[in-house]
This record gives sequence, structure tokens and C-alpha cells, in this order.
Amino acid sequence: MPTVAECVCCREHEVVLQMLPEACVCVTQHPLLAQYALVRENIEDAIRLSALVTRRQYDTTNNRVMRVGAYRSYTAWIHGFLGKHNRIPIPACAIKSIRTAYPDPQGNYTGFQFYMDLTESNLDFQLNL
Repeated sequence: MPTVAECVCCREHEVVLQMLPEACVCVTQHPLLAQYALVRENIEDAIRLSALVTRRQYDTTNNRVMRVGAYRSYTAWIHGFLGKHNRIPIPACAIKSIRTAYPDPQGNYTGFQFYMDLTESNLDFQLNL
């Protein structure tokens, strides 16, 4: 990962360790990761729920929109609802899984940014609730 904030192993998050079954050494091996953060239909449902609150339309055929939805779904699964403008870096292994499922054709990824570092034009498609 390009920044220190993104260089996080899932085993460094106590909440992830508590959720991992004994047979799993990585969150990517957890059976629920795919269900919450990789299955297109589930992510589309989460994006549709966000759209009800934000009253915006999202193009779920766009992989960037799907990645943002997957990152949010992962965070909600692991940490619950964090509240407006609160962000936690996602472990690199989970990011890799999500980027593999929903790749950018040119390999251009924004990476993690704390809310205070974001520009208005890059606010995750206004999914900040």
C-alpha cells in the first residue's frame, strides 16, 4: 500500500481478531467477507440504501462505485456504523480482495484518506452520511 495508514494487517485490528474463526488466519478467509464485501447483489443493496438517505443516484455498473460500497460494507460489518466523517483504514488484504473483485481498468486507486484530507470533489460520491 502506498501510505502508512493503509499498511495495516487485519491481525492488527483487535475487533477483526475477535471475529475470526480459529481456522482463519486472515479476514479474507472469513466466510462472511464475500457475503458482505464482495457479492455484487449485496453491495448494490447497500448502495441503494445509501441512495435512499442521500437522495442521489449511483451507477452500480461503475467499479469505483462498487469499490466504495464494498469498503463501506466491510467497515460496517467489522466496526458497525461509525458516524458521519469517521473513517478507519481497511486492512490491505481486504482492500486487495475488493480491488480484485471490482478493479479499475487503468489501475488508478485513490487509497485511504482521512476525512479532513479529502477535497470536496472526492467525497466518495457523497456517500458520507
